[in-house]
Amino acid sequence: MIRKALRRGGPGKPKELARRLGIPRAAYPAFRDRLKALVESGELARKRGGRITLPSESKRRSGLLTVTRGGHGFVRLEGGGGEVFVPPEALGGALPGDRVSVEITAYPPGKSPVGEVTDILDAGPTVLSGRYEAAGEVGFVIPFDPRFRRDLLVPRDASGEAKHGDMVVAEITHRGNRRHGPVGQVTDVLGPAGDPSVQSLAVARGRGFDIGFSEEVVRAAEALADAPLGEREDRTEEAVVTIDPGDARDHDDAISVEPTEEGFTVGVHIADVAHYVAADGPIDREARKRGTSVYLVDRVIPMLPEALSTDLCSLVPDKVRPAVSVYLDVKADGRVVGTRFARTAIRNRRKLSYEDAQAIIDRGTSVSAEIDQLVRSAAQISRALRARRLSRGALNLEFPEPRILLDESGAPVDSIEQPHLESHSVIEELMLAANEAVARACLRAKAPSPYRIHDPPSGDSLDQALGLLRGMGYAVPDDPRPADFQRALTQSKDTPQQALVAWTVLRALKRACYAPAASLHFGLATSEYTHFTSPIRRYPDLLVHRTLLAKVMGVGQKAVPDGEELAAICTEASEREREAEAAERDSVLLCQVEIMSHHVGEVFDGRVTGVTGFGAFIRLERPFVEGLLHVSQVGDDYLDFDPARMELVGRRTGMRLFLGQELQVQVSRVDREERRIEFSLPDEGGRTGRRGGRGGRGRPGW
Repeated sequence: MIRKALRRGGPGKPKELARRLGIPRAAYPAFRDRLKALVESGELARKRGGRITLPSESKRRSGLLTVTRGGHGFVRLEGGGGEVFVPPEALGGALPGDRVSVEITAYPPGKSPVGEVTDILDAGPTVLSGRYEAAGEVGFVIPFDPRFRRDLLVPRDASGEAKHGDMVVAEITHRGNRRHGPVGQVTDVLGPAGDPSVQSLAVARGRGFDIGFSEEVVRAAEALADAPLGEREDRTEEAVVTIDPGDARDHDDAISVEPTEEGFTVGVHIADVAHYVAADGPIDREARKRGTSVYLVDRVIPMLPEALSTDLCSLVPDKVRPAVSVYLDVKADGRVVGTRFARTAIRNRRKLSYEDAQAIIDRGTSVSAEIDQLVRSAAQISRALRARRLSRGALNLEFPEPRILLDESGAPVDSIEQPHLESHSVIEELMLAANEAVARACLRAKAPSPYRIHDPPSGDSLDQALGLLRGMGYAVPDDPRPADFQRALTQSKDTPQQALVAWTVLRALKRACYAPAASLHFGLATSEYTHFTSPIRRYPDLLVHRTLLAKVMGVGQKAVPDGEELAAICTEASEREREAEAAERDSVLLCQVEIMSHHVGEVFDGRVTGVTGFGAFIRLERPFVEGLLHVSQVGDDYLDFDPARMELVGRRTGMRLFLGQELQVQVSRVDREERRIEFSLPDEGGRTGRRGGRGGRGRPGW
């Protein structure tokens, strides 16, 4: 009880803690003695001034610094200790990606602890992108990434070929401090800052992703063109298809389906990247450094050179390609009763887009009797697998995703909602099943390998979610299982609360990540999960292939590193995944800001997707974008924020802004520098709200 009070309210003197816990006056002496005993035993600690705290919170902590667009920092504490909020003035010259020491200075009730950076333990990335501005004898790089809140001073002799108004890449040579800003030098000129394609490059380079590959890596990849396939099962006569986005070029996975007496044998065929990419070679080292491919609006930055990613490794149509195949014996009810792994040679019979596959499922088109039956059988199997996965308590979360439309010159012209088709679910379910089968095999072999884990929700985000869900009438226990959240999601389906319940659950969830040991994957309700199905674009998948081949299938492969090196790879891969996702979001947001710059003053239908003390976030139906309705833009009323109900309420008018609410907003301002879209209420009538958008769905990164 005392520890819970300290976690929720932070350190306090004995009398303050007694008041928090409701200790009667007569019982206070015994309570004080109990505190003294806990301090003497080391279970609690006493800070300067006599305040009692948890022992881990009596010292400075360390962790990785991230910075929001508004310049606020968050330090993710090492050892799973949560995070500490750091206001801009307390960053002490630290930059995003630095490993820092932070001293906790305050414990606001119901919020993350507040602290200040006291030391930079390990410097993070030293490269940023931005707009170069000449100013006499010096120049400045105005960071393109809003997380960098201070301009970079560039001496005249360090500006290279940069001209005023160019987008550049710069290296930080002096980090600065509280009084003086950072100093650096221009290392690359990308082009005019106003060019959308140049801005896309700046997003990637600013997040540490190189566009091209070194000559050594390119030569190593090109030298593999004539590499023999080696000893494999010849499955080239088997009907195999890929189902991907229409513009995809890196085809990691293909599927096949054969009927059996009790159900089907499903083949999940994954590009055998390990056949070409030797451990510790130049291609492997570059792949580890990148960690993942990055999918921007106008380009793909591949993890592997194109000679591999779009040719030798890609399961392109009518070409014999090496694969690692997982054969799953699936009964009609979705039970997987048998698994076999094989190193195969396959030939893709047909490259299908998701739209092509959906038309086959809907019987709106036909490719051939064989391919039609394959796709429809895969859909039947995926429905059974999905039903079985949900029955064990896995979460089913789907959220709208934007798709940017470009004109012939590559300029963004519209943002639409990307529909989520059943054909997407077909591939998702078959890949999930293959990933679980591989994880089980690696665990049985007790082999070192990366696993994909997802810790259960906890702390303030969980408390807030429980309060909101219970306030809407959904019974969720204090320590919820995935099935408890899924029950609320199911009960809210097709009700006015559906969107609010889904967003509440999402906000409670933590991020999935890579780890050197298997553990709970909360979202999937399993403790046996890994990533195996995308080795062209994810480095951990390549390591899982090596483990499967060496330790399960007995094929000659160098073993995956163990211990500290494997843990380091998992941490690196998780961080690169976060950076890639941020770059992809920035790429989309840049396009959305450009699109909305042509709609200032216009009125649109929207829906509230987030509520804070300073305003509400509104998502429009078309163009499919999100922006901020600041509290100052809702009339002359004062709005109080109710964190328990996640809503803003007007003191005088009683006007409410709440999650899921539909309303009309006017585009009042678009800020390209800050990548921000701002809304206002057009008039009194606009406060009533109108029908918002519905449609396609996306998924958390399981």
